[in-house]
Amino acid sequence: MKPWLKNTLAGATLLVGVGGTIVYNQYLSPIINDAPAYVATRNIEPNTVIQAGDIKAVHVPRAIVVPSAISDPNAIVGKMAAQTIVVNQQITPVDLETDPLVPQKGQYIVPIISQWIAAMPDSLRRGDKVTIYVRPAPSSTSGTSPTAPPAVSQHSTPAPTAPNNFMSQVSQEPLLQDVPVEFVRNGSNQEVQNAPPVTLGGGVLAERQNGTANPSEMELLMTKTDWDKLYAAVQANNQLVFVYAPNK
Repeated sequence: MKPWLKNTLAGATLLVGVGGTIVYNQYLSPIINDAPAYVATRNIEPNTVIQAGDIKAVHVPRAIVVPSAISDPNAIVGKMAAQTIVVNQQITPVDLETDPLVPQKGQYIVPIISQWIAAMPDSLRRGDKVTIYVRPAPSSTSGTSPTAPPAVSQHSTPAPTAPNNFMSQVSQEPLLQDVPVEFVRNGSNQEVQNAPPVTLGGGVLAERQNGTANPSEMELLMTKTDWDKLYAAVQANNQLVFVYAPNK
């Protein structure tokens, strides 16, 4: 064989070998050895609705892929985080609340009008769980019937000149605990949501620094037993104080 032909064949063989290696590593290996999954692009707090920018597609070696890792973004976006999802964590169905606020058997969506509310955090949002305390209602709201509420107005808040007096009238023991919040609305039936700007850094509380409106009403997910307790408290001329602890 002529030297030039031998060198040509050797070069062609080398090129084919190198090219095949590149093709295998970049295109075939991920398909053969890896599995598709979606991971978080940031830390996602519980009760946070997951947006498209919160996740990204990756190929994970099959040896370390998490069983049941979700490979369809439509199964993630728009769902609510059931627990903390850390950045780069593979997302599985266990991490998601698909319909956490849909009433189950024996549950009801209960409107809480502004006249029943003595105080509520402006940072309260849909998906939170509240603890409810009671305090005596001012005489102007005494006897307000839950079945025939008066015209909606902004809820009462503690008088800034006498905060200690306000707190001294709040019950020591909660009336109800861990009650899911279906919606938080203003007086025009608009849901209160997070709004920019955020200047407090990261975290779920920073995202709530500003809202789209002042909250004045809410809807709670309750059982008949809990509703009876709340109704009895209002009928006994009490107003409600709502508190919540942010999920960690």
